[in-house]
Amino acid sequence: MRLKRKNLWTALLILALLTPLGIWVPRFFGAEGAWGEWSWRELERLTGYAPAGLKRLNGLWKAPAAGYGKGYLGYLASALAGVLIVAALSFAVGKLIAGRRDLNAGKRTRKK
Repeated sequence: MRLKRKNLWTALLILALLTPLGIWVPRFFGAEGAWGEWSWRELERLTGYAPAGLKRLNGLWKAPAAGYGKGYLGYLASALAGVLIVAALSFAVGKLIAGRRDLNAGKRTRKK
């Protein structure tokens, strides 16, 4: 179990370290922005179409770290922070679920 957990953390760290590729690769090929981070206006300009739902939901979510700070380091720090936040929330939910399972383990159920 410990080896599986270590492999998971290693894989997550590698993926987080690879996140700047989202900026580097498009620039290497002469593209304008990071892959998949287009606004509906940019998408419409690039493809000639933007879904109505995307336009309607524009502005619903404001990124807590819009712009990712300064350059690639900010992008990498944002990825690492995201991994840590998701890992912490997953750990907390797992502990809650495991705690409830432990509480229910000692109870007897009556047959009807």
